[in-house]
Order: sequence, then C-alpha cells, then structure tokens
Amino acid sequence: MIAKLVKFINYIYNLCRNKKPLCFMKKGLIILVTLFIYCSLFQACKYSFKGTSIDPDVETFYVEVFDIKVLNAPPTIGQDFSNELTEKIQRESRLNLSDIDPDISFEGVLTRFEVTEPSPEAGETVAFNRLNINVKVDFLDKDEEDPIWSQQFSYFSDFSTSQNLLDVQDQLLEDIYAQLVEDVFNKAFTNW
Repeated sequence: MIAKLVKFINYIYNLCRNKKPLCFMKKGLIILVTLFIYCSLFQACKYSFKGTSIDPDVETFYVEVFDIKVLNAPPTIGQDFSNELTEKIQRESRLNLSDIDPDISFEGVLTRFEVTEPSPEAGETVAFNRLNINVKVDFLDKDEEDPIWSQQFSYFSDFSTSQNLLDVQDQLLEDIYAQLVEDVFNKAFTNW
C-alpha cells in the first residue's frame, strides 16, 4: 500500500516538474493528500479532534466539585467552576461524563478569591480594582496512583473603583471562569 502511494506521488511530481506556475499548487495538494493518507493509516497513539489530543483508550471523565479554601468566596464558586469545566469537556471532546469509575478525572481547590488594587504609576491614581482567583487542579488517571499533573491556575478581572463587587461579581466570575477553564482544558488535552 505504501509502495503504491510513493509511486503515485512520484508520478504526479514528475508530471508537474516541467510546469512551473501550477507546480507549486500541485505539490501542495500532493503534500496534503499524503498527510491525510498518512494520518488515516497511522493513528497509533492519539485521537485528535478540534485540536484536542486524547488517548483512544480514554472514554469517560468526571469533574469533582472543587473545594473552597478561602473565607470570602461565594459559597457556590466550587460547584460553578466544576460545572463550567464539565460543560467545556462535553462540548469540545468526545469524552462521556461518568461519575462511576471514570478513566480520567479532575479535582482541586480554589485557593484565592481576593480583590486588590493594582499599584498606580507615579503621579496616577488607581481607577479600578482587580478580582483575583486561583485554583489548584489535579488531573488524575484511574490507572495511576499519582496525578498525571497538578498545577495552580490563576486569572483576574478588573472593575471600576466606583462599582460594588457584589453588583459586578457575576460578570467578573463568568469572565474568570472562561479563562481558567480554557487554561485547564488546554493543559489536559492539547499539549500546549
């Protein structure tokens, strides 16, 4: 099969060798067709879809409700973050949600929920506050004793000093969750 593929590529290459303007387009097409066939024939160790890279033996996942280790955080923040991560994995991977013996799982703890004032430059005043959230995530495989990885993720969102945190908190959390979930997903499934 591979010998025939190589012969075909050489045949097409030799045909377009003398026709310079179209040759580059034909070479590009040859390369694309070759890559497609190669990928189709040799899908050995990873499944790839939408930029994800998931072991073909992994079929199920679960996201534990994240613990909260900070006193001033909203009481639902752990559940909300877990739900966002679960929805992202369901939406952008082939994995099925299962709380019974999942192949991989995520668990963790929210370690920071803090409003800070960024330091102003000389002669300036601060016009905004910053909500900072940190989350420690463990990525687990059911066949491994230790986590595949354990990492701290952090993100922030700014809001005006004239606004009350409670008035803008839902929108800030939505923005922060989106980035944190994206970072966790990329770390787990895209090897970036």
